[in-house]
Amino acid sequence: MGRYRSIKSGVILWRKSFKVISWLTPFAYGGVAAFAALDGFRRPDVDALRAAALVLIANAGTYSLTRSRVHLMPTGILVVNCMAWREIPYDFLHKAEGGRGRGLVMYVKGVPEEDAEVYSIGFAGSLVDRHFRTAERAAKEINKAKKKVRDKRDSDLAVRRGVVRDVVVEASVLIAFGLAITSIFVSR
Repeated sequence: MGRYRSIKSGVILWRKSFKVISWLTPFAYGGVAAFAALDGFRRPDVDALRAAALVLIANAGTYSLTRSRVHLMPTGILVVNCMAWREIPYDFLHKAEGGRGRGLVMYVKGVPEEDAEVYSIGFAGSLVDRHFRTAERAAKEINKAKKKVRDKRDSDLAVRRGVVRDVVVEASVLIAFGLAITSIFVSR
């Protein structure tokens, strides 16, 4: 793995439903977790504290899943999945394809065979995708961006990868861990 960073640059290709869900989940899960935690502290209840911790872990998972997207940057694309990101310069990008039931896949050249196909969880095949064809539209946008910058070369070309830094996910996991530890010391 490479760097640990927060990602906020470029033109973002992101399912609208994922965008809406990623804004709603912290409030929905956070509200349920807060209600359960307050109940657990009000009348010492181990199960309520553990339930709040589990709800926050579910929040972290759901939130990181719905934050999966693709960034079109001046030098390449940045594929952000649940926990990891991969930056692919346009020179290494062979093409992007999206199809019914297959989702979005980017074919990378000049890398080991296990890294030759990069998938975007945010555009994985689904019933909604069959109708709206979001993966196909995202593939067209990626290929169009690649054609625009075909003549521009960068001396620092490499496929990079790293871990996504996200405050909401990290806070959810940290608070869940704190609630789980607290539940050990709370008597029934």
